[in-house]
Amino acid sequence: MSSEDRGPYYVVLGGKKAGIYEQSRPSNTALGAAKALVPIVVICSNREDAEAIFTLQEKIFKITLPDDAHTMVYLLQRPPATTLDLEVKNPIYAVRVGRETGVYIGYEWRDVWRFIEGGKGIKPAFEGCQTVAEALIAMLKKPGANLPLLPAGAAYPAPPPRPTRQLRFDLPPSAEQEQETAPPTASSATSPTTSAAPPPVRSPTLSTAPRSPSPVKRTAASTPSMDTATNMQELSAAFREILRADPMEPLRRLLRPPPSMGGPVNPRLPAVVFGPEADDILVRSGAGPGELLTLLQVRVHARTVESFTHHIGLMLGWTTRDAARMWEIIRLPEF
Repeated sequence: MSSEDRGPYYVVLGGKKAGIYEQSRPSNTALGAAKALVPIVVICSNREDAEAIFTLQEKIFKITLPDDAHTMVYLLQRPPATTLDLEVKNPIYAVRVGRETGVYIGYEWRDVWRFIEGGKGIKPAFEGCQTVAEALIAMLKKPGANLPLLPAGAAYPAPPPRPTRQLRFDLPPSAEQEQETAPPTASSATSPTTSAAPPPVRSPTLSTAPRSPSPVKRTAASTPSMDTATNMQELSAAFREILRADPMEPLRRLLRPPPSMGGPVNPRLPAVVFGPEADDILVRSGAGPGELLTLLQVRVHARTVESFTHHIGLMLGWTTRDAARMWEIIRLPEF
């Protein structure tokens, strides 16, 4: 690159080295035939363009999984990626495989080529592009990427929901549970006022033996009795009465307020109230907002444990045992 050029500036998108670097590329970053999708290095000649390009880190690369090319490409087809206003707009070259890979903006091909050739045993892969978004998409088209096959020029559709990891019910007890289940001290054991031992605290750990649904529940679910129908009518009437009084009240009981409105200080506590035992497991398992919404949707509409476990398995990838356990411990607010 010629000496009169300002910069160069190296914009690193994705990965642990994301940032803007002046004059030199971070060491051992996106070299040769790197198989990882990120980081991607964008090389430009001025600070203003570097800062504009780096806005894509927060909008796209920071919020997607590092192996999810489909989601990255889908977002790169839309603003802000497609509306970047750069001072230097072309030429643009995407070097997917080469001695120093990356998106080169504003440099002539003769200057770019010397950063491509010379890699031992590397067959360069590169292409010219019209926009930065197009070049970044070209960088993501690597072997093994989760991109659907499409006709030339077709836009990539929205990616399907990715399978989520299973919840862990064999988590270690929380600090509160350890304190509650701790053995009595010597002073308390010899105290004359010591009463019978309290019942043991129920542990969230699943039993290794398969649990079978209660036969009473199965009968009630399959053949509702007249009493059940009457109770459902009374419940519906009571619910309608609540709605007439304050339509938002059921939602207030179901959703926790945010901390700024007097809600729980713990930011990991689920926004939906699933009951103390279910909330504890969901917090310590790291369940995301999407999982919580799906869990609520299925629990509200499933009439039986069989229906619940079937749909949770389809949508979240949980095992039947985990879904059945969650069915048992969920305690939605009563209205």
